[in-house]
Amino acid sequence: MIEEFLNVLVNGVPIKGAESVVLDAPVQAALANLDSAFDYGLYGLQVHSTVFSVWPVMTRTYVQLANIMDSWTGISTETTRRLSENAS
Repeated sequence: MIEEFLNVLVNGVPIKGAESVVLDAPVQAALANLDSAFDYGLYGLQVHSTVFSVWPVMTRTYVQLANIMDSWTGISTETTRRLSENAS
């Protein structure tokens, strides 16, 4: 049984008697969507890694903005006031 399992898993050898197995319609539908489900999961991992790699850049940018607002000598507007309050 272990050799048969490994042959199926590693070598792609078809399971003996698998042609005679009839699956219920919901199971067939779920198996038909399996590729899409894996793609969806992998896209989610790609998005997570992209966002995770941007966080350090965002942190450095916020520090730079805080430094700029601490030394701001220009015209004071509502936006500059809010940035200055959030930087402190």
